[in-house]
Amino acid sequence: MKMNQMISAVSHVGPVQQTFASVIAPLKFMRPQVTKPRFLSSALTGGAAELLFETDAVDV
Repeated sequence: MKMNQMISAVSHVGPVQQTFASVIAPLKFMRPQVTKPRFLSSALTGGAAELLFETDAVDV
């Protein structure tokens, strides 16, 4: 079968119907602030990581 015959055969299959479920998940965004935001990883702190900025969770 030649390439143009294969394309023709595939194009006559008909439309594919797909349904997608909605997904809502919270994403965290940094709040605007005066000081420079900083993240101290556990490699720097020797313990738990530290976030030196505030965040807001927004469902999207």
